[in-house]
Amino acid sequence: MPTIAIIDSNNLLFRAFYAVPLLSTSTGIHTNGIYGSLKSFRSIVNELKPDYILACFDSGKKSFRNTLDPNYKAHRPPVANELKTQFSLLQMAFSLLGVPQMTAGPNIEGDDLTGTIAMKASNAGIDVVIVSSDKDFYQLCNEHIKVWSFTKAKKFGDGMVDANYVRQEFGVNPNQLNCVKSLTGEKTDGIQGVKGIGPKTATALIQQYGTVNNLLKYLESNPNHKNYTIYENKNIVNLAFDLATIRTNVEIEEVPILPVDKIKVNGEKLRAFFKKLEMNSFIEEFARWEFLFNYKTTV
Repeated sequence: MPTIAIIDSNNLLFRAFYAVPLLSTSTGIHTNGIYGSLKSFRSIVNELKPDYILACFDSGKKSFRNTLDPNYKAHRPPVANELKTQFSLLQMAFSLLGVPQMTAGPNIEGDDLTGTIAMKASNAGIDVVIVSSDKDFYQLCNEHIKVWSFTKAKKFGDGMVDANYVRQEFGVNPNQLNCVKSLTGEKTDGIQGVKGIGPKTATALIQQYGTVNNLLKYLESNPNHKNYTIYENKNIVNLAFDLATIRTNVEIEEVPILPVDKIKVNGEKLRAFFKKLEMNSFIEEFARWEFLFNYKTTV
């Protein structure tokens, strides 16, 4: 089966921005995020050699999750000014490299866009690799959808996350991860869980009852159960599940994918782009960029 690599571009840029020391050109253009992103992107392409590739971006606007819960991600600090300007630079770089791109539409997040494309591709007979260090994507893992994580690569030397890895690492199936999270919550996203229920207890309960819905039904009929407090907080549980679940069926425009052997790098403008950003190392090894997609594909 052919493979598509879907790049979580916001995650790629955020990760690079904080991993690479702050850099700027002589004219004051901040470049550390774009520099690190492009180096990582090239490495991923060389390693995965996908048949198709697509870069997905978040719009940065509020989504339906903020309507469900105003506290969702509300505690996060604003995006640093030094980073804000680099999103457009990454989009421009992808454009010059010929990489198809999509940005999340109104009321959804980039995760929902990525999830929906991944499901459409999988249903069309294309294996999917989501490139992101965001563990939220682990819930999508199945026979045909995997996640390539920089975090896992750094820890184990192998960045690929599949359903077997999820089961071994978390003790549940990928589609049960949100059931666990609906009980524990998720501080980084501002998702409230049930007080007193930690990952160990939550995992054991989901292993026993299969889904959070089954657990709630059981507790409803067993008020003397030691974890009956979960049922008493069922509204919190259900909200947490909704917030944590990546949508895989949102309405999106036509996905602009094409085989990588059809991608055309705009060498002249890409070289000028690197020159403007004073990325001399990229210019010195320009052939690696100009012929980035010139590997043999199965398409």
